[in-house]
Amino acid sequence: MDFDDSSTLVLSMDQNEAMTNSDLLREELESDPAVVQTTRSFLLPGWYTGFNHIYPDGYEGEQPLIVNMNLIDDRFIETMGMDILDGRSFSMDHQTDIGTVIVNEAAMNYFGWDSIEGKNIRRQRSERLQPVVGLVRDYHFSSLHNVVEPQILIYYPAPPGGFLSVKLNTPEIAETLERIEQV
Repeated sequence: MDFDDSSTLVLSMDQNEAMTNSDLLREELESDPAVVQTTRSFLLPGWYTGFNHIYPDGYEGEQPLIVNMNLIDDRFIETMGMDILDGRSFSMDHQTDIGTVIVNEAAMNYFGWDSIEGKNIRRQRSERLQPVVGLVRDYHFSSLHNVVEPQILIYYPAPPGGFLSVKLNTPEIAETLERIEQV
């Protein structure tokens, strides 16, 4: 299975909105009985992709590897119905999670790793090691016509700009959208 975007409403947010209003907006949206959960991300699977230059543990090349990346909050994996295969998802309960990483299977293979245990990545122009805390099943984050490429998901509690995805659980979509527009 890839990811579950069924019954998901996506709201685009500019950086100012995301920094000032997203917590209040989430709270108001989640008070609606038709809303299951919300999640924030810098990019969306199937819509946009971003790239980062990284040095994974064990890599000895001079030039960094280029991988797809996304900044996500602690609810993204669950809200999008992704499967954690090893390790764990991000958690607000772990304050040290900010900046930690979840990789997909393609990334683990690309890096030549047999396991994520004890692994780190370092982004170009940074000396900070970012621990890998989870492995997610491969999913199509770009076109379904492309093979699944390596991707890293970086925990960022309030991604700058980007998107607020709203998972709905109701057959009354039109009525729910009317209520959400009032928020």
